[in-house]
Amino acid sequence: MSPLDSLVTVLGGVIATHELHAHGIGKRRITALVRSGAIVRIRQGWYGLPSLAPIAMAAVRVGGPLCCVSAAHLRGCWLPPEAGLHVEIRRHSARLRRPADSRARLRASDHVVAHWCDRDEVERLAIGIEDALRQVVRCQPLEYAIAVVDSALATRDGRPPLLTRARWEQIAQEFPDLALRLREVDPRSESGTESVFRIQLLLRCGLRARSQVSIRGVGRVDFILGRRLVVEVDSETFHANPGRYHADRRRDALLSTRGYRVLRFTYQQVLFDWPQVQAAVLGALASGDHR
Repeated sequence: MSPLDSLVTVLGGVIATHELHAHGIGKRRITALVRSGAIVRIRQGWYGLPSLAPIAMAAVRVGGPLCCVSAAHLRGCWLPPEAGLHVEIRRHSARLRRPADSRARLRASDHVVAHWCDRDEVERLAIGIEDALRQVVRCQPLEYAIAVVDSALATRDGRPPLLTRARWEQIAQEFPDLALRLREVDPRSESGTESVFRIQLLLRCGLRARSQVSIRGVGRVDFILGRRLVVEVDSETFHANPGRYHADRRRDALLSTRGYRVLRFTYQQVLFDWPQVQAAVLGALASGDHR
């Protein structure tokens, strides 16, 4: 890592013009660094490394750090559909710019959600995960908020969770009206679609399904209701994997030979057509398919 890279990293991922000057890097040198690609001019007075995540660069260009679902997503959490870009802005800030064009003023069509704050100290790229999750609870539908928290509590690809369940339960106490529901988190959930299904089933139908259940000879299934009603939900990336499609159909057939009834729902159904999903589940229960 070059001295310049180290300096920008220490300062939080972006560096101001006056900070470059303070370290002996003058106007001509800055111009040369930009032309060489060593640094990127994000907006007037601010520069970053070319390796900076595009979503973080977009937020800085708007005028603040990532927050809410965007800050959580930067750290690996599930991102709700059509969430937009969430940016924390100081109340006295002006000259907010477009995420992709620092020369143009921010427009409603840019789908930026501004979270106005009064804090004196604001992170440069993204606010901390705990503050981000607090904002998620205030900003998002409950089922989406819990899905984001599920992903924050999960262990993925060997990385530790972003926070512990015990710490989350402490944070949930800050929302007295929602505290009981906010404890309905499950870090075993393997996708946002699973989380949304689980919480919608509870909120809309008053039903609890057992999740991530192992069935001998088949493996884990997403949910079981009663003794034999299996529910599988496909993640957003499912359709990009033809091999997964065929493997799951083989599993469905195997489950059927073992006496299970299988319902399978897509990401689109769970997130955008819940009444259809609910009707199918309640219909199967009414028919006794869970017994």
